[in-house]
Amino acid sequence: MSKNKQRISATNSPVLPGEFLRKRACNPVRFMYNEGMDQYLKVKVHAGEKKNKLLQKAPDTFEIWVKAPAQEGRANEAVRALLAAHLNVAENKLSLVKGATSPSKIFLNRSEL
Repeated sequence: MSKNKQRISATNSPVLPGEFLRKRACNPVRFMYNEGMDQYLKVKVHAGEKKNKLLQKAPDTFEIWVKAPAQEGRANEAVRALLAAHLNVAENKLSLVKGATSPSKIFLNRSEL
């Protein structure tokens, strides 16, 4: 490596729009993503509970309890409705990106914030 070239590490490299910003290197699931007005939301779901409840743990992290069972996507639709109501966005602006059959889900919020 020549003396003219600078070594770019994770700490001093510039972050371009649309890149994933790692909060912690030890946990690859925790990330923030922001491109324009899109935002990824991490959601932990508890299906088949006695009542619907939403707990916001961080600006982009939620824990949601829903009455709907985890069958045929009913719990996913209930979570999407609760999340949309909490964020004051239309349901069609939230799309499930990852975790259709898992309790840990990632939603994409495509609304104008």
